[in-house]
Amino acid sequence: MQKTAIHQLRDELSKLTGFLIAAPVKSAASQALTFLNQKSNQYPITTPDSPLISAFTAFFANNKIIKNFNQLILRLIDCIKNNIFAKDALVSVMNNLCINFSLLDVEPCLKILQYTTSAILYDFPDIYIIKSFFSISLSLLASPNPVISGTAYASFQQMLTLLTDTILQNSNLENNSENNTENQKKNQQNILTVEKYNSYLELCKKEYSSVVNGFKNPLFVILHLLYCDLSNLSQNLTPNWLFCVNPPPDALFVLLSEIVETYNDILKSDHQLFSSFQLSIFEFVKFPNSIPYLITYLDAFLELDNSIGSTIVSEFFQKIQYNAESNYAPIFFFHYFALQKSDLMLRYFTECEGALSLFVPLFCTFINYLNIPPKSIHFQMKQWKHSEILLNPSEYEIMAIHEITFALLNSFKKSDDKNVIEFMNKSIIALSSLVVSGVKYSDIDSFSIPQQGLIDLCQIFYRINQLGKIEDKFQKFDQLFIGFKEKQKKLFFFDEKRRRVPSFLYKIVLESPDICEDRWQYYLSDIINSDVKLSPSFANNFSDITTMDILHAIVNVRPFPCQFLTEFIISNVDRFVIIWPVVESFIDKIFRRKTPGYEDLIFEFLILLLKKCFTQKSEVELLRMASTFLHNEISLSHKNALIHQLKENVTSKASEIKEGWISLFAAISPQNFTGTITQKMDTVNSDFYKELIKIGFDIINYVACDYVDANSVPQCIDTIFSYIEQQIDDSVSLFGFDLLMKISKRVESWDIFINRCANIFNDSREKVAETSVTTFFNILQKNYVSDQTITNLIEFGFLEILNQFNDDSFILSKVLTSIVEYSCKNWETFEEIPDFYHFFIPRLIEKQQKSTHNFVKFYTIFYNCSKTTPEIEKLLCRSIDFRITQFLDNSNHQHSKTPNANLEMKNDDSRKENSKSDSGQSQNYQSSEEEIKMSLDLLKLIISQKFVKISIRNWMPVIVKIFLILQANHIKVVLDSILSLFPPTDINEGQFIVEQLSSIVSRSESSDTRKLLVQTLLNILEKNPMFIWSCKHAFSTKEATNELLPKLLNYIEQVKENENSNPNGENFSEANPIFECLSLALNSNLDNEHLKSQILQKIIELFPTVPKDARHHFLLSHSNDYETITSIFNLFFDIRSKSFNERVFEECKNVAKKVVHEFFSINQNDQELKGRFMNFLQNMETKDDEGKCGQWLKNEIDSM
Repeated sequence: MQKTAIHQLRDELSKLTGFLIAAPVKSAASQALTFLNQKSNQYPITTPDSPLISAFTAFFANNKIIKNFNQLILRLIDCIKNNIFAKDALVSVMNNLCINFSLLDVEPCLKILQYTTSAILYDFPDIYIIKSFFSISLSLLASPNPVISGTAYASFQQMLTLLTDTILQNSNLENNSENNTENQKKNQQNILTVEKYNSYLELCKKEYSSVVNGFKNPLFVILHLLYCDLSNLSQNLTPNWLFCVNPPPDALFVLLSEIVETYNDILKSDHQLFSSFQLSIFEFVKFPNSIPYLITYLDAFLELDNSIGSTIVSEFFQKIQYNAESNYAPIFFFHYFALQKSDLMLRYFTECEGALSLFVPLFCTFINYLNIPPKSIHFQMKQWKHSEILLNPSEYEIMAIHEITFALLNSFKKSDDKNVIEFMNKSIIALSSLVVSGVKYSDIDSFSIPQQGLIDLCQIFYRINQLGKIEDKFQKFDQLFIGFKEKQKKLFFFDEKRRRVPSFLYKIVLESPDICEDRWQYYLSDIINSDVKLSPSFANNFSDITTMDILHAIVNVRPFPCQFLTEFIISNVDRFVIIWPVVESFIDKIFRRKTPGYEDLIFEFLILLLKKCFTQKSEVELLRMASTFLHNEISLSHKNALIHQLKENVTSKASEIKEGWISLFAAISPQNFTGTITQKMDTVNSDFYKELIKIGFDIINYVACDYVDANSVPQCIDTIFSYIEQQIDDSVSLFGFDLLMKISKRVESWDIFINRCANIFNDSREKVAETSVTTFFNILQKNYVSDQTITNLIEFGFLEILNQFNDDSFILSKVLTSIVEYSCKNWETFEEIPDFYHFFIPRLIEKQQKSTHNFVKFYTIFYNCSKTTPEIEKLLCRSIDFRITQFLDNSNHQHSKTPNANLEMKNDDSRKENSKSDSGQSQNYQSSEEEIKMSLDLLKLIISQKFVKISIRNWMPVIVKIFLILQANHIKVVLDSILSLFPPTDINEGQFIVEQLSSIVSRSESSDTRKLLVQTLLNILEKNPMFIWSCKHAFSTKEATNELLPKLLNYIEQVKENENSNPNGENFSEANPIFECLSLALNSNLDNEHLKSQILQKIIELFPTVPKDARHHFLLSHSNDYETITSIFNLFFDIRSKSFNERVFEECKNVAKKVVHEFFSINQNDQELKGRFMNFLQNMETKDDEGKCGQWLKNEIDSM
């Protein structure tokens, strides 16, 4: 590379030998060429007397030709880069380049700067080469070409960095010959060798002996020389060490600032090095362009020597106070000072004495600058360059004093220093005026800067309890522009600024929440009602008390900020329980006052919370609020929306509910959806109400079994009962029973459950009441119920339930049958209870006995129970007998009240009377279908196989009464069953059955029934003629007498034949019952006179044979029958008759007297009949008490 560089240099150098080149240059160039052509040359060239060095010295001395030989200069630089020159030779070449840099093109300048940057350490610590390199960089700073000057600036920085770092790395190198070898080993990787270091020390001692001994590190001499010359150059003084053309002061001050800022630690560590700057610092005050450097210096060394800071600040203060015409410079200083980073102004206040006494009047002086500017002020909050200020000093001044204020406030706002506090207290008016001025006169683009200044001022004033001095400035923003004309308002963007007030308040809220204490409503009202997007989470880190204050302010913002309030609560959900009372209190107040227009807003708010904020931390309060909302008088549409939202919450987040069950149940209580609707259904909204009821029930149906905790089960069950009891939707009531069945496994307090369930038994809806009974007993049967509860039910519980019903209640029969079923299934358990047999069962049967419904099922269940005892069956028999008797008595009562009218039955069917009885005096009662079915069911029960074990004599009276209710077609079926189970083969049983059937014939009002029974009796008599005398009651009816009399007559003849005795004889054993049959038949109003004559004949035949009581009864019962009485009297009481029987006469004469008296009494109006009977009696011959015939009736006849 060296050969190529030398070859190229030789080619370019030969061009200097031309005709037009000046003789000195030509001659030197010729000698240099001769030198270069010598093969024995050694490189690098180190001495400045080399022909080549001389040639270039001559060349640079003639500046007229330099610009024409740019390639020569480039080749020279290539030789420099290839180490063709070194030591003094290199210094000579570099100095020539430095002196003539203004004549060089861009490329050579850049190439030489590139070289110096990279080669700064090649000959370190060669002080001359270092001086030469830095001189070139500083000289090129003055280049008008920004590329060159910029590169020179960067080159200087890089060289300084490399140099400083190297000096620091070699700070411990000692010139100790004993340690030379060791030091060389240690520093073999370093640029600096011991030999170089020793050579450097010798040079320093020789040329800089006055300073070298003052440094801890002798290498700092290089930095000292450089720093001092930089200071000299910046003051336009001749440098003592550097060899360069004067660079621009502005650039030098910038370099000085960077050196101080970058290497202040090094400067602080070595006082001698620090003095390089300190000695000249006060000289810079006179130069406005030095202000950035001064501020940097103060920033770096304020704590090291605060007297310097006080002095410099004081000098600039004096300038602004006493030299008004050049105010831009001190304002520039204070502006740069205020905007310096690292809180320099605050540090000055705390470190330097006299700061307070200086700054208070300073800011008072600033007020003098305040006036209405010709245009709005654009704030930037940046440190200006001196050159920028010079373009428009007055505009800068008005801007700067405001920015100084803003920066000071920003720096001081967090300080507790006493000087700061005192300054603020003494500068309230000045600071307020400056800040307000900035707010008023700023342009809209930079309006945020004075806004921030106002915020900072508020923060400080708040801390010193002076907020009231400034607060009205932004609370009454319009007052700032009082007196402004519309043109001025437009110039200073009044409308736009007014719209940005919420943004300003927003910043206060975020940055200085303490300021907002007790004023939250003012701040938040403007913010929330503006376009400013205040994050709902802005208070997340605030204290609980502050957050509650904020929340109180939010709920009082008008219009009501529903969306923001919701998001705010969501953001603070972790402390929901703490902050919620504020909201709840507000809503309660709204409901109490019934504030117009708020229902919709509060409703929307609650819906949003339920949608977005329903968690375990909020569920209790939100559900309680939902309950309060639904309980109040709100629109049906709101209730509908809210109950739907609750359903959505429950179905999607039921697991979030832990402690809010009570409130949920209160919210969905049917009473919230019905109001007075149970009393009078609103037909217009009935479907709406049903929908509410249905959704509410869906909710409890969803959670009841799988989610509700054990502690809330009682309230859950209570709510289920409420849905059952509501009367809006019967289907929901019925579904409620299914839900009761599901949740019954979780019942703990059975007494309460039983009482609540029993209350529904009396529900006016028959289906609901009936289902309640079924569900109740199913639950009891399918779940474990404690022994004590069972005992309570048997001893008084069931009976108390029964006592709440009227005897005619349909549901009573349902309850009775259910109790019986439950008892039968649990008989073995119940019978252990003492009162079960002796108290409970008898009371149960007694209650059923009074019931008017469905008692057949009751008895059926009892009879199907294998555990019943004979005593219980007797109770049942008596109960049934009583029940049928009662029914018949009621029927007879109806007949007596309406003998010729229709009889109304309980099923509202009216039946006409079929026909009158034969006597024409009684009616034929026709039973209702319900009674017929009931009677048939009862008969089926009685004649069942279960019945066989009970004596027919116990039940037959009941059957007889039932037959009186049934119609003939029903009786036949039952009758056949009875005769099949109890065939009348046994004399005793047969006679009993025949007697009972004949009694039905005599009592039944239905001719069809009588015919059926008579035919049945005839069938029985075919097989057992001996039972004829047991049919005596049947002979009281005409139909039976016509059919049975032949049987009776035949039987009499058979008996006579069998006994071979006279029917009139004393040995006729069946004479008395047969006589009774004939007597009844004679009274049956027979139409057949022949038959009637036969009966009378048989009676006459039997009359002497029957007991006297029978004869007496016969005579009395026929006292109105002229033919019968006269026949008996004539045959047995007249002594002229062949049949006269003195015994009979004696036994009957007194009764005969009564008969005569009765006859005359009955027929007292029938003179003809009375006369005939009188003649008959008078013609009789018999014995009186004295044995005289015809006189025993004398008194009776005379009395007539």
